[in-house]
Amino acid sequence: MIFFKSENSMETAIKYEKSLQKFNSILVVEESSALRDMIFMILECKDYHITTATSLDEAIEEMTTKDFNLVIADLNGGEFNEIAVIEKTKELNPKAMLIIIVADHDVILPVEDLKVDVCDYLVKPFKLDELLEGVSHCMGKVVSQRNKIDSSIQ
Repeated sequence: MIFFKSENSMETAIKYEKSLQKFNSILVVEESSALRDMIFMILECKDYHITTATSLDEAIEEMTTKDFNLVIADLNGGEFNEIAVIEKTKELNPKAMLIIIVADHDVILPVEDLKVDVCDYLVKPFKLDELLEGVSHCMGKVVSQRNKIDSSIQ
């Protein structure tokens, strides 16, 4: 954190940090605690604001109370309808980017048939660098999207 001499500067810095959090908000929907915790720790170390959900109900609850810039969802879960995660994400957080985790490339085609905008796919087992590159790529799109909106308002 940057230290400022005046109270006004400190307030400005706090507002700036809060506005940055809006661009760093990620929801991870994953039933496996091992994978969910790994993704959480890696992205938290990169200063992303991470929220996790273990089920569709938890994901819906989080999406109704918070705006997320990115949703990372594993389509190989057994307990919840994976397609419903995608549909609910677009319904509740229409501007959110999606990264879909799949077990094999065969799942990608049916998801593309849904005509939803999936920013990136990760095929298990994936490398940490692939996760970070995918998140960076999608967050870059978020910032670009927001910049376009901001410039059209001005």
